[in-house]
Amino acid sequence: MSTLPRIQRVLSIVFFSSIHIYSTGQNLGSSVKQLCDDTSGTAIRITSLSGKAVFSDAVAALQKAGSDGNEYGLMFGRDSSDSVIISKISTSGAINSSPVNIGFPGAFADAHNHPRNTAPSAGDIYNLIKLNKDHPAFDTRFTILANRTIYATVITDKQKADSFVTRYPPEQTPGFSPRFPEQQFNEFADLKSYLINIQNTDRTKADEIATAFMLDKYDSGVSLMLYVEQKRFQQIIVRELIDDRGNKTYRMELCTDN
Repeated sequence: MSTLPRIQRVLSIVFFSSIHIYSTGQNLGSSVKQLCDDTSGTAIRITSLSGKAVFSDAVAALQKAGSDGNEYGLMFGRDSSDSVIISKISTSGAINSSPVNIGFPGAFADAHNHPRNTAPSAGDIYNLIKLNKDHPAFDTRFTILANRTIYATVITDKQKADSFVTRYPPEQTPGFSPRFPEQQFNEFADLKSYLINIQNTDRTKADEIATAFMLDKYDSGVSLMLYVEQKRFQQIIVRELIDDRGNKTYRMELCTDN
């Protein structure tokens, strides 16, 4: 039996001939198979959680509450019998932030809605790493979009995640969520613009692809996963392809061997 991973092509592009493929990670020799293998256990774990009634209840509660255009959040934890429990939903009354009750019993993840259909933000990523530093069990954030798209942002390598924050500390403007430092922020914005204006990608998908690309390129120790129709989470892999004329194309794939 072949050991090659089954990869689902999500973004279909027509290329010029003689394409050169570059990995987005620190190790330019990394294959898609290796990237998928590294996080397959995590994908299986959160897929198992998504199959529980408590997960469906959490998603439904956030979608219902978020119909007013604000952001809401809730916690996932475990009780004394190790059963998964969820907190009540809470809100700060804003469209781009929600409280995180890290003191919730057995807290290991949270979930919040994005009423404007945007992928997990840099603020979501930096806050996850910050909370994980003192609460190692808390390693996952679920993001529920108004259009019913569901993402999981997961710390898959704590050492790399802590190093990422040290190497690329967030920029914080009072009243706004943390963002990537200037160089990475500009790169992220330029990539989104390229995807929207050159590759004709819709804004939500462009946001998703650019976020996944940045997480891998800068060896963040954090993976972005997407909940798909098969009712499982799959890691998003983005590769940069350059043809002989120097034209760039960004291709998104999903790991499916989990």
